[in-house]
Amino acid sequence: LRFNSLHIIFSIPPTLALVAPGISALYSGGICGLPQIKVEEAPSSTDSKPSARTQHDEGVRRMVTVLDNRFPRWRQVFSEHQIRALARDFGGNLRVFFQLIQRVLIKATTVPLPLANDSLLHHARNDFRADFQLSEEDRVWLCKVAQTHTSALDRNDNLSTLARLFENLLILDYRNGTNWYDVLPVIRDSLNCP
Repeated sequence: LRFNSLHIIFSIPPTLALVAPGISALYSGGICGLPQIKVEEAPSSTDSKPSARTQHDEGVRRMVTVLDNRFPRWRQVFSEHQIRALARDFGGNLRVFFQLIQRVLIKATTVPLPLANDSLLHHARNDFRADFQLSEEDRVWLCKVAQTHTSALDRNDNLSTLARLFENLLILDYRNGTNWYDVLPVIRDSLNCP
């Protein structure tokens, strides 16, 4: 059955390719994954230190452009430096980026604007981290993702754990020629990976 004027977009989790390899061949239009906006350079094969990341200025600029288009008066609240730091801290994920901005705005009702320092941003980041009570097993998995830039899936019976980490935006997917993965930076920075 084909309707020329009908287009359907399904939102699927990034784990689908792991569960059903080759599934895109079943669809004439194919499957197009939408990775995060790249705010850090793709890690080199020798870069296993989670803290050794280089900012991708073009991706950060695009995050600021999205904010400009959605709320042009953001400079009345934040400095350019503050917004660029938030864009990078939240790994190019627009949903989480806007959630943190919302948290800051709710807390900013009692302080003069624009924000003179980063204390409210610091508190909002800490509140965000507190939402994620990670088990030791999750910490080990996330450190492995941060070090290898893979999904770190070692057995098929661990797919549900991987899916949960993706769904909670703890693991983000990127594409720069090839797919690679990383931990949401604001969480990654608190893992204390070896």
